[in-house]
Amino acid sequence: MRYALFSFGVLGIILNCTHSLTGAEGKIRQKIDPAPPQVANGQSGEATSPAAQPPVVAVQPQATEQSLENSIGMRFKLIKPGKFLMGSKVETKIPGTTTPVHEVTLTQPFYLGVYEVTQEQFERTMKINPNTVKAPKKAVEKVSWFDAIDFCKKLSGMPEERSAGRVYRLPTEAEWEYACRSGTTTEYCFGNDVTKLGQYAWFVGNSGDATIDFQKLGPFEKIQALGSNHNRAHLVGTKRPNEWGLHDMHGNMWEWCQDHYAQYRAGAVTDPINPAPDAGREGTEKPIDRILDAGRVVRGGGWRVYAAGCRSAYRNSNDPSLRGPVNGFRVALSLNDQP
Repeated sequence: MRYALFSFGVLGIILNCTHSLTGAEGKIRQKIDPAPPQVANGQSGEATSPAAQPPVVAVQPQATEQSLENSIGMRFKLIKPGKFLMGSKVETKIPGTTTPVHEVTLTQPFYLGVYEVTQEQFERTMKINPNTVKAPKKAVEKVSWFDAIDFCKKLSGMPEERSAGRVYRLPTEAEWEYACRSGTTTEYCFGNDVTKLGQYAWFVGNSGDATIDFQKLGPFEKIQALGSNHNRAHLVGTKRPNEWGLHDMHGNMWEWCQDHYAQYRAGAVTDPINPAPDAGREGTEKPIDRILDAGRVVRGGGWRVYAAGCRSAYRNSNDPSLRGPVNGFRVALSLNDQP
């Protein structure tokens, strides 16, 4: 419940139960739309006030066509190093979730999965499929952080992958947001117009039997809609990709990252990854921060999440042992024997 309180508020608890709250590669675009997303207050991951977007500092260099497919059919895109502004000035229900906006430099290239890990890929590697509804091409769900780490280890140990020298891992939180933004500085990879989200994401407004604009519903109407609309996960890759060719970076499943959760600090950083709370990071006197720090970062929102919780900068903290119905992941692959 502590994690649900952070991400969803009252209705977020209803949404997640055990869980807490474009085209092909080519020229990098910078999309700056002065109108931030307008969403209703009081929902999971929802903004309470709009703010001006941060200025551009730098974007990824010219993208290449390099990609790879591994022995179990997972496709990856090469993400080149670069700089970006991490975070957002749009306020959330818990202050400091996405602020302060800060410059991040990633010095190493890496590969990132084009899609979230599917049921068939997970079952082939782990010899188990945790999904209640079996569908090979749907994203695997009910996966804990520990499960995702174990998947990466077992995939890396497969003969074909070992002979190719491939070592798989979860992306860092900074790598995830960098790849999601794909050169943009706006609230979503396609700009700030929240009405376009359904073209790129499965979220609470379109993942059920009917498309529903929850912003126009009152609290009781939302509860009724959630109980009768049969919201669910969908096949990976059925929505438009971002500019770097990655699908479902917004919505469908919350995606685990390597990092422990920690509030951002001001100032530019290089190749950041949040350590465990007792591993040299400054302590905090705020109980909510201590609660959140115990978790691992999840990104991207999901099929049970409102639009604002699917923003590029939005972040959440989950207990690493949580196997929620919206918990999934995608895999990263380092180059040149990077850790």
